[in-house]
Amino acid sequence: MKSSKLLTSKQDMMELQKRPFVMSDQMLLEEALTLLDDNLNQLEKLDGELERSIQQLSQIQKQTSERAKLEDWFAQVMQ
Repeated sequence: MKSSKLLTSKQDMMELQKRPFVMSDQMLLEEALTLLDDNLNQLEKLDGELERSIQQLSQIQKQTSERAKLEDWFAQVMQ
């Protein structure tokens, strides 16, 4: 009897190994939340970088405008 039970158990294990791995709904939700958190963190990082880039562009525009004014003034003085 013991060997029969062990054989059945072994057959059951082999059948389980043949089946594709199926994630539970809870595991899928946890994986989805983890991915969403990762994406949110990346978006927040990119948002910060974008904000810094916008500030740099604004500073460059101001400097370009000031330089153009100085060049105009210098050209008038030199005439």
